[in-house]
Amino acid sequence: MADKPVLIRALSLVKRYGRRAVVDGISLTVNAGEVLAVIGPNGAGKSTALDLILRLRAPDEGAVEYAEPRLLRCIGVQLQTTPVFPGYTALENMRLAAAFHRLKPGDGELLRRLAACGLADAAKTDAARLSGGQQKRLAIAMALVHDPKLLFLDEPTAALDP
Repeated sequence: MADKPVLIRALSLVKRYGRRAVVDGISLTVNAGEVLAVIGPNGAGKSTALDLILRLRAPDEGAVEYAEPRLLRCIGVQLQTTPVFPGYTALENMRLAAAFHRLKPGDGELLRRLAACGLADAAKTDAARLSGGQQKRLAIAMALVHDPKLLFLDEPTAALDP
C-alpha cells in the first residue's frame, strides 16, 4: 500500500505563557485520509496545540508546515467554544458561515446540512436560544458548510447527548 500524502507536519511546537510551557515540544503529522485524535486531561494544552497548528497563535518554538499553502482555505474548524451569532437563526448562521468562504448555497442545501446534524427543526430558531448540544451541532454544521478537505474538531462531543 502506498504511503498517504502528508497534509500537515507540526515540528517540536512550544508555547509558553510566562514561565509555564502549555505546549512543550509536540510533533505530529496529519496524512490524507486518516483520523487523528489528540487525547489528554483538561489543561494539557490540546486546544493551544490546535491553535498553533491552525496558525491562530504563533509558537514560541517549532514550526507548522502545510503541504500546500492553499490548504488553510480548505480547512473546517469547530472550536472548543461554540461561536454562534446571536440574533441570527441557525439557518442564517449557516448562510454567514458559507459567506466566509465566498459561497452562496441555496437554503435547500443549508437545510439539508442542518438536518444531517440533527437540526432540521431548529433552522428558524435564534442560535443563542439553542441548547448547548444544539449549538455544538450547529458549529459542526458550520465547519462543514464548505466541504473542507481537512476537518479539525476541538472537543466535538462536549455538551452532546449520546
